[in-house]
Amino acid sequence: KRDMAAIYDLVGDKVREIFDAQVVVITTVDSTANLIRYNYLVENGKRLRPEPHVPFPLAERLFRSGKPLIVRTIKEFEDLGAQVTPGTAPTLSGIYVPLTFSGELRGGISLQNLDRENAFDESDLHLLETLASSMSVALDNARLFDETQTRNREITQALEQQTATSEILRVLAESPTDIRPVLDAVASSAARLCEADDVQIYQVDGNSLRQIDHFGPLPALQDGEALPLVPGLITGRAVLERRTIHVKDMRKLNETEFPDSVALQRRLGHLAAISTPMLREGIAIGAIVVRRNEVRPFSERQIALLGTFANQAAI
Repeated sequence: KRDMAAIYDLVGDKVREIFDAQVVVITTVDSTANLIRYNYLVENGKRLRPEPHVPFPLAERLFRSGKPLIVRTIKEFEDLGAQVTPGTAPTLSGIYVPLTFSGELRGGISLQNLDRENAFDESDLHLLETLASSMSVALDNARLFDETQTRNREITQALEQQTATSEILRVLAESPTDIRPVLDAVASSAARLCEADDVQIYQVDGNSLRQIDHFGPLPALQDGEALPLVPGLITGRAVLERRTIHVKDMRKLNETEFPDSVALQRRLGHLAAISTPMLREGIAIGAIVVRRNEVRPFSERQIALLGTFANQAAI
Protein backbone atom coordinates (compact mmCIF):
# COMPACT_ATOMS: atom_id res chain seq x y z
CA LYS A 1 0.00 0.00 0.00
CA ARG A 2 1.20 3.51 -0.79
CA ASP A 3 -1.46 5.56 0.99
CA MET A 4 0.06 6.99 4.17
CA ALA A 5 -3.08 6.77 6.32
CA ALA A 6 -3.69 3.18 5.20
CA ILE A 7 -0.13 2.18 6.08
CA TYR A 8 -0.35 3.72 9.56
CA ASP A 9 -3.60 1.81 10.13
CA LEU A 10 -2.12 -1.42 8.81
CA VAL A 11 1.01 -1.12 10.95
CA GLY A 12 -0.92 -0.11 14.07
CA ASP A 13 -3.39 -2.97 13.73
CA LYS A 14 -0.57 -5.48 13.16
CA VAL A 15 1.34 -4.26 16.23
CA ARG A 16 -1.81 -4.59 18.36
CA GLU A 17 -2.23 -8.13 17.07
CA ILE A 18 1.38 -9.14 17.78
CA PHE A 19 1.58 -7.68 21.28
CA ASP A 20 -2.08 -7.92 22.33
CA ALA A 21 -1.52 -4.36 23.59
CA GLN A 22 -4.15 -2.20 25.27
CA VAL A 23 -2.72 0.95 23.75
CA VAL A 24 -0.77 1.41 20.51
CA VAL A 25 0.31 4.88 19.42
CA ILE A 26 2.10 6.01 16.26
CA THR A 27 3.07 9.68 16.09
CA THR A 28 4.99 11.93 13.73
CA VAL A 29 6.79 15.15 14.53
CA ASP A 30 6.01 18.39 12.73
CA SER A 31 9.31 20.14 13.41
CA THR A 32 8.23 23.33 11.63
CA ALA A 33 5.19 23.83 13.87
CA ASN A 34 6.77 21.98 16.84
CA LEU A 35 3.78 19.67 17.12
CA ILE A 36 3.19 15.98 17.75
CA ARG A 37 0.60 14.54 15.36
CA TYR A 38 -1.27 11.30 16.07
CA ASN A 39 -1.37 9.06 13.02
CA TYR A 40 -2.72 6.09 14.97
CA LEU A 41 -4.00 5.74 18.52
CA VAL A 42 -6.09 2.83 19.74
CA GLU A 43 -6.93 2.52 23.43
CA ASN A 44 -8.79 -0.59 24.63
CA GLY A 45 -10.02 -1.28 21.10
CA LYS A 46 -11.30 2.26 20.52
CA ARG A 47 -9.78 4.52 17.89
CA LEU A 48 -8.97 7.96 19.30
CA ARG A 49 -7.93 11.06 17.38
CA PRO A 50 -6.32 13.61 19.72
CA GLU A 51 -5.50 17.08 18.45
CA PRO A 52 -1.83 17.85 17.70
CA HIS A 53 0.07 19.40 20.61
CA VAL A 54 3.57 20.51 21.57
CA PRO A 55 5.81 17.59 22.58
CA PHE A 56 5.55 16.49 26.20
CA PRO A 57 8.81 16.04 28.16
CA LEU A 58 8.78 12.26 27.60
CA ALA A 59 8.50 12.71 23.83
CA GLU A 60 11.19 15.38 23.85
CA ARG A 61 13.53 12.99 25.66
CA LEU A 62 12.82 10.22 23.16
CA PHE A 63 13.35 12.45 20.15
CA ARG A 64 16.44 14.10 21.63
CA SER A 65 18.19 10.82 22.38
CA GLY A 66 16.88 8.89 19.38
CA LYS A 67 17.01 5.77 21.54
CA PRO A 68 14.21 3.41 22.64
CA LEU A 69 12.86 3.72 26.13
CA ILE A 70 11.07 1.39 28.55
CA VAL A 71 9.10 2.90 31.44
CA ARG A 72 8.08 0.34 34.02
CA THR A 73 6.31 2.22 36.82
CA ILE A 74 4.23 5.29 37.63
CA LYS A 75 7.24 6.64 39.56
CA GLU A 76 9.40 6.43 36.45
CA PHE A 77 6.73 8.24 34.43
CA GLU A 78 6.63 10.99 37.05
CA ASP A 79 10.42 11.30 37.06
CA LEU A 80 10.36 11.69 33.26
CA GLY A 81 7.72 14.43 33.45
CA ALA A 82 5.16 12.37 31.54
CA GLN A 83 1.77 13.95 30.80
CA VAL A 84 -1.53 12.38 29.84
CA THR A 85 -2.67 13.08 26.29
CA PRO A 86 -6.09 14.82 26.45
CA GLY A 87 -8.92 12.32 26.01
CA THR A 88 -6.83 9.28 26.97
CA ALA A 89 -6.35 7.29 30.18
CA PRO A 90 -3.22 7.46 32.39
CA THR A 91 -0.54 4.89 31.53
CA LEU A 92 1.08 2.64 34.15
CA SER A 93 3.87 1.23 31.96
CA GLY A 94 5.04 1.52 28.38
CA ILE A 95 7.74 1.14 25.75
CA TYR A 96 8.66 3.87 23.28
CA VAL A 97 10.65 3.46 20.06
CA PRO A 98 11.64 6.25 17.63
CA LEU A 99 10.76 6.06 13.93
CA THR A 100 13.45 7.20 11.52
CA PHE A 101 12.73 8.18 7.91
CA SER A 102 15.62 8.79 5.49
CA GLY A 103 18.05 9.00 8.36
CA GLU A 104 15.99 11.58 10.24
CA LEU A 105 13.97 11.01 13.39
CA ARG A 106 10.39 11.71 12.32
CA GLY A 107 8.20 10.18 15.02
CA GLY A 108 7.68 7.27 17.35
CA ILE A 109 5.66 4.18 18.18
CA SER A 110 4.68 3.09 21.66
CA LEU A 111 2.89 0.30 23.51
CA GLN A 112 1.22 1.14 26.80
CA ASN A 113 -0.55 -0.68 29.60
CA LEU A 114 -3.31 1.00 31.62
CA ASP A 115 -3.79 -1.68 34.29
CA ARG A 116 -0.40 -2.69 35.65
CA GLU A 117 3.18 -1.68 36.07
CA ASN A 118 6.08 -3.75 34.68
CA ALA A 119 3.88 -4.95 31.81
CA PHE A 120 6.78 -4.93 29.33
CA ASP A 121 10.32 -6.29 29.38
CA GLU A 122 13.47 -6.00 27.28
CA SER A 123 12.34 -8.68 24.83
CA ASP A 124 9.20 -6.64 24.07
CA LEU A 125 11.35 -3.59 23.52
CA HIS A 126 13.72 -5.41 21.15
CA LEU A 127 10.83 -6.85 19.15
CA LEU A 128 9.21 -3.44 18.78
CA GLU A 129 12.59 -2.01 17.69
CA THR A 130 12.84 -4.66 14.98
CA LEU A 131 9.31 -3.93 13.78
CA ALA A 132 9.97 -0.18 13.89
CA SER A 133 13.01 -0.60 11.66
CA SER A 134 10.97 -2.41 9.00
CA MET A 135 8.07 -0.01 9.44
CA SER A 136 10.35 2.96 8.86
CA VAL A 137 11.23 1.65 5.40
CA ALA A 138 7.58 1.08 4.44
CA LEU A 139 6.45 4.42 5.86
CA ASP A 140 9.29 6.28 4.18
CA ASN A 141 8.48 4.71 0.82
CA ALA A 142 4.84 5.67 1.25
CA ARG A 143 5.79 9.21 2.31
CA LEU A 144 8.07 9.68 -0.72
CA PHE A 145 5.38 8.30 -3.03
CA ASP A 146 2.78 10.59 -1.45
CA GLU A 147 5.06 13.62 -1.78
CA THR A 148 5.75 12.77 -5.43
CA GLN A 149 2.04 12.40 -6.17
CA THR A 150 1.29 15.68 -4.41
CA ARG A 151 4.04 17.45 -6.34
CA ASN A 152 2.79 16.00 -9.62
CA ARG A 153 -0.73 17.23 -8.83
CA GLU A 154 0.63 20.69 -8.01
CA ILE A 155 2.57 20.82 -11.29
CA THR A 156 -0.49 19.66 -13.25
CA GLN A 157 -2.69 22.25 -11.56
CA ALA A 158 -0.14 24.99 -12.23
CA LEU A 159 0.09 24.03 -15.90
CA GLU A 160 -3.70 23.96 -16.20
CA GLN A 161 -3.91 27.41 -14.64
CA GLN A 162 -1.21 28.81 -16.91
CA THR A 163 -2.88 27.29 -19.95
CA ALA A 164 -6.25 28.77 -18.98
CA THR A 165 -4.67 32.19 -18.35
CA SER A 166 -2.89 32.09 -21.70
CA GLU A 167 -6.11 31.11 -23.47
CA ILE A 168 -8.03 33.99 -21.90
CA LEU A 169 -5.26 36.46 -22.81
CA ARG A 170 -5.28 35.10 -26.37
CA VAL A 171 -9.04 35.60 -26.66
CA LEU A 172 -8.69 39.06 -25.12
CA ALA A 173 -6.05 39.99 -27.71
CA GLU A 174 -8.15 38.63 -30.57
CA SER A 175 -11.39 40.29 -29.40
CA PRO A 176 -10.39 43.65 -27.89
CA THR A 177 -13.84 45.17 -28.52
CA ASP A 178 -16.02 42.06 -28.13
CA ILE A 179 -16.55 41.14 -24.48
CA ARG A 180 -18.59 37.98 -25.03
CA PRO A 181 -15.81 35.56 -26.13
CA VAL A 182 -13.61 36.73 -23.26
CA LEU A 183 -16.30 36.24 -20.62
CA ASP A 184 -17.16 32.84 -22.07
CA ALA A 185 -13.50 31.81 -21.81
CA VAL A 186 -13.27 33.08 -18.23
CA ALA A 187 -16.47 31.33 -17.17
CA SER A 188 -15.61 27.95 -18.75
CA SER A 189 -12.07 28.00 -17.32
CA ALA A 190 -13.31 28.95 -13.85
CA ALA A 191 -15.87 26.13 -13.93
CA ARG A 192 -13.29 23.55 -14.96
CA LEU A 193 -10.42 24.52 -12.64
CA CYS A 194 -12.60 25.33 -9.62
CA GLU A 195 -14.54 22.08 -10.13
CA ALA A 196 -17.79 24.02 -10.21
CA ASP A 197 -21.07 23.06 -11.84
CA ASP A 198 -21.83 26.59 -12.84
CA VAL A 199 -20.37 30.10 -13.23
CA GLN A 200 -22.17 33.43 -13.34
CA ILE A 201 -20.58 36.78 -14.12
CA TYR A 202 -22.33 39.95 -12.96
CA GLN A 203 -21.76 43.60 -13.79
CA VAL A 204 -22.70 46.49 -11.53
CA ASP A 205 -25.45 48.54 -13.15
CA GLY A 206 -26.45 51.36 -10.81
CA ASN A 207 -28.05 49.72 -7.77
CA SER A 208 -28.34 46.36 -9.49
CA LEU A 209 -26.21 43.39 -10.49
CA ARG A 210 -26.85 42.41 -14.11
CA GLN A 211 -25.91 38.88 -15.21
CA ILE A 212 -23.73 39.24 -18.30
CA ASP A 213 -22.52 35.65 -18.66
CA HIS A 214 -23.60 32.21 -17.52
CA PHE A 215 -21.85 28.86 -18.00
CA GLY A 216 -23.22 25.55 -16.79
CA PRO A 217 -26.40 23.53 -16.40
CA LEU A 218 -27.74 24.99 -13.14
CA PRO A 219 -30.78 27.30 -13.21
CA ALA A 220 -29.77 30.97 -13.45
CA LEU A 221 -31.34 34.38 -13.99
CA GLN A 222 -33.53 35.00 -17.01
CA ASP A 223 -32.32 37.26 -19.82
CA GLY A 224 -32.62 40.87 -18.75
CA GLU A 225 -33.13 39.96 -15.09
CA ALA A 226 -31.02 41.67 -12.43
CA LEU A 227 -30.34 41.26 -8.71
CA PRO A 228 -30.39 44.05 -6.14
CA LEU A 229 -27.00 45.37 -5.07
CA VAL A 230 -27.69 44.94 -1.36
CA PRO A 231 -25.85 43.36 1.61
CA GLY A 232 -28.69 40.86 2.02
CA LEU A 233 -27.43 39.18 -1.14
CA ILE A 234 -24.10 37.34 -0.86
CA THR A 235 -22.88 38.59 -4.22
CA GLY A 236 -24.11 42.07 -3.37
CA ARG A 237 -22.17 42.05 -0.12
CA ALA A 238 -19.05 40.72 -1.87
CA VAL A 239 -19.24 43.71 -4.24
CA LEU A 240 -20.11 46.30 -1.58
CA GLU A 241 -17.40 45.12 0.80
CA ARG A 242 -14.93 44.21 -1.97
CA ARG A 243 -14.17 40.79 -0.53
CA THR A 244 -14.65 37.15 -1.42
CA ILE A 245 -17.44 35.28 0.36
CA HIS A 246 -17.39 31.47 0.48
CA VAL A 247 -20.58 29.66 1.49
CA LYS A 248 -20.00 25.96 2.16
CA ASP A 249 -23.68 25.08 2.64
CA MET A 250 -26.29 27.45 1.24
CA ARG A 251 -29.02 25.71 3.25
CA LYS A 252 -27.47 27.02 6.48
CA LEU A 253 -27.56 30.69 5.51
CA ASN A 254 -28.93 33.05 8.13
CA GLU A 255 -32.21 34.35 6.69
CA THR A 256 -32.00 37.52 8.78
CA GLU A 257 -28.50 38.33 7.49
CA PHE A 258 -28.94 37.18 3.87
CA PRO A 259 -32.70 37.25 3.08
CA ASP A 260 -32.18 37.87 -0.64
CA SER A 261 -29.71 34.97 -1.00
CA VAL A 262 -31.95 32.60 0.94
CA ALA A 263 -34.83 33.39 -1.43
CA LEU A 264 -32.56 33.03 -4.48
CA GLN A 265 -31.18 29.69 -3.28
CA ARG A 266 -34.69 28.31 -2.82
CA ARG A 267 -35.44 29.29 -6.39
CA LEU A 268 -32.19 28.13 -8.06
CA GLY A 269 -31.26 25.22 -5.78
CA HIS A 270 -27.44 25.53 -5.64
CA LEU A 271 -25.81 24.24 -2.42
CA ALA A 272 -22.31 25.79 -2.28
CA ALA A 273 -20.89 28.98 -3.78
CA ILE A 274 -18.10 31.53 -3.90
CA SER A 275 -18.73 35.17 -4.79
CA THR A 276 -15.63 37.18 -5.71
CA PRO A 277 -15.74 40.87 -6.66
CA MET A 278 -14.20 42.07 -9.92
CA LEU A 279 -12.09 45.09 -9.05
CA ARG A 280 -10.81 47.75 -11.42
CA GLU A 281 -8.49 50.35 -9.84
CA GLY A 282 -9.96 49.50 -6.45
CA ILE A 283 -13.57 49.90 -7.57
CA ALA A 284 -15.89 46.88 -7.65
CA ILE A 285 -17.43 46.75 -11.13
CA GLY A 286 -19.00 43.31 -10.85
CA ALA A 287 -18.57 39.81 -9.48
CA ILE A 288 -17.89 36.26 -10.57
CA VAL A 289 -19.81 33.48 -8.83
CA VAL A 290 -19.07 29.75 -8.96
CA ARG A 291 -21.71 27.31 -7.73
CA ARG A 292 -21.98 23.62 -6.90
CA ASN A 293 -25.04 21.45 -6.81
CA GLU A 294 -23.68 19.62 -3.76
CA VAL A 295 -22.48 20.53 -0.27
CA ARG A 296 -18.72 20.44 -0.83
CA PRO A 297 -16.43 23.31 0.21
CA PHE A 298 -14.11 24.88 -2.33
CA SER A 299 -10.39 24.60 -1.56
CA GLU A 300 -8.12 27.53 -0.73
CA ARG A 301 -6.40 27.04 -4.08
CA GLN A 302 -9.73 27.23 -5.91
CA ILE A 303 -10.72 30.37 -4.01
CA ALA A 304 -7.40 32.02 -4.91
CA LEU A 305 -7.79 30.87 -8.52
CA LEU A 306 -11.21 32.45 -8.76
CA GLY A 307 -9.61 35.75 -7.75
CA THR A 308 -7.32 35.42 -10.78
CA PHE A 309 -10.27 34.82 -13.08
CA ALA A 310 -12.11 37.78 -11.54
CA ASN A 311 -9.14 40.02 -12.33
CA GLN A 312 -9.11 38.82 -15.94
CA ALA A 313 -12.86 39.32 -16.29
CA ALA A 314 -12.49 42.85 -14.90
CA ILE A 315 -9.90 43.66 -17.55
